[in-house]
Amino acid sequence: MFNRSQYIYIGLSIIKRAFKSRRQAEALAFAFAIKTKFRNSTYKHPNHIEVAKLMQISTKKAKQTMEDSISYGYVRIVDKHYVAN
Repeated sequence: MFNRSQYIYIGLSIIKRAFKSRRQAEALAFAFAIKTKFRNSTYKHPNHIEVAKLMQISTKKAKQTMEDSISYGYVRIVDKHYVAN
């Protein structure tokens, strides 16, 4: 079996901006979860229950994190798919 390595560049400005608030840091963590877990950085047809299981958080927090990730610009919606930027 092959070990699949994945390198993601994170700019220092993104990290500094994300850690100004807890909600913004959680939104960034959700975007990184999409980048590392799904092919082409695309999460197809997610709902808050699936996101809660993926991130191991409550469904209420998952719904809030999904909304925040879009509003902060870490994720965009394309044809009902979440695509990490």
